[in-house]
Amino acid sequence: MDSQQEVTQTRGWEYKNRTFIRERSILKRSILLHPVLSLAFEKEEDAVIASKQHVCVCRNEDILLPESEIIVMEEDQFSQLPGFELRFGDSEQSFLVGYNRFDDNSPMFGWIEFNGQSLL
Repeated sequence: MDSQQEVTQTRGWEYKNRTFIRERSILKRSILLHPVLSLAFEKEEDAVIASKQHVCVCRNEDILLPESEIIVMEEDQFSQLPGFELRFGDSEQSFLVGYNRFDDNSPMFGWIEFNGQSLL
């Protein structure tokens, strides 16, 4: 990971000395260098479709290119891969992770695990 600084401005305007200004602040963000994203699918057909597509993270203009290799494994084997995993579901440690655009924008909940251990 690499820590970077970013200057941001507030949305609102403040009136000072007969002038409108926007306050600034500095954020420190950590970014992943050369991340590897592993996706799990219930059906192999879905994995084949995904292996032919790319993901564009528009905010930073990053592109995740697909890997043509598909590895078939059981869920417990996937859980042993190093890294973080987003687990979908409603439980004590869940938080809002997004909205399902295929289900009338209904809220989706989940939690993060690191090598099988909950981070919350």
